[in-house]
This record gives sequence, structure tokens and C-alpha cells, in this order.
Amino acid sequence: MIQRKNEKLLFITDSYYVRYKFNNINYLMIECNYSSDILEENVINKVIHPVQKKRVLQSHFSLENVKDFLKANDLSHLREIHLLHISEKNGDPKRFKNEIQAMTGVPVYV
Repeated sequence: MIQRKNEKLLFITDSYYVRYKFNNINYLMIECNYSSDILEENVINKVIHPVQKKRVLQSHFSLENVKDFLKANDLSHLREIHLLHISEKNGDPKRFKNEIQAMTGVPVYV
């Protein structure tokens, strides 16, 4: 976490889980690589190989984990969220933005 002029920026990427809790975050930049339903559909439709699915699950932050992370942290000072590292095949930038913005009530950028 970076703190500047009484503002805090939290940057999380290339992680599939964050066990820490944060307070007074103003800006959040977080990986939102894939959604479980899109990933599963891509495996069923042979868009991606099951081995790649396993790698994605073990190394990237999903939409569902982002939501869980947001629920577990103090968002009362949050001003902006930036969703990073969205997968071209397993992600949906518009959907992710809309869902996170509806959940948090703060501007979300992709």
C-alpha cells in the first residue's frame, strides 16, 4: 500500500487471494482477470484447455474473489477502483465494471 498526502493507494495484481484487511483505502487498483462462469464455459467449449484453467485458478484474481475482498475490507474512504489485467478470453470488462460499481457505489475504471 502506498500512502501520499493522507491518501492511500492499494495495488494488487498477479494474486488469486489476499488474506490481509485494509482500512482507509482511497484508491484501489486490483486484478480482476476472469469470472468463474466464463472460465468454465470456455473449458466446456474448448476455448481453453483444462490445464490452462488450473493455472488461471491458481494465479489470478477472479471477479468473485474481488467481490469477497471488497466485502472484507473497509471501503468507507474509497474514491475509485481500477480493474486490471482482465483476460481477453475469460473476462468481460463491461460486466466486471458494472458489477463492481453497483456493489461499491464508487467509480470503476477498466
